[in-house]
Amino acid sequence: MLNFGVAGWGDDQSLLAFRHLGRRFAPDVVVLVVYGNDLWENASENGNGGGGRLVPKPRFVLAPDGS
Repeated sequence: MLNFGVAGWGDDQSLLAFRHLGRRFAPDVVVLVVYGNDLWENASENGNGGGGRLVPKPRFVLAPDGS
């Protein structure tokens, strides 16, 4: 079992970490735990940089065609 959870990350950052690092382990099962604050973090342009600092982070937005 490997834990890629990072405090202050939204689901967007978790997906990018899985694409970059997690796939190389060829997991049989991936468990994603979602908390209420993830909704805010997913929509935010900033993440928690520690000590209350907000720092820019990647995020996904819908393209005009809905993708």
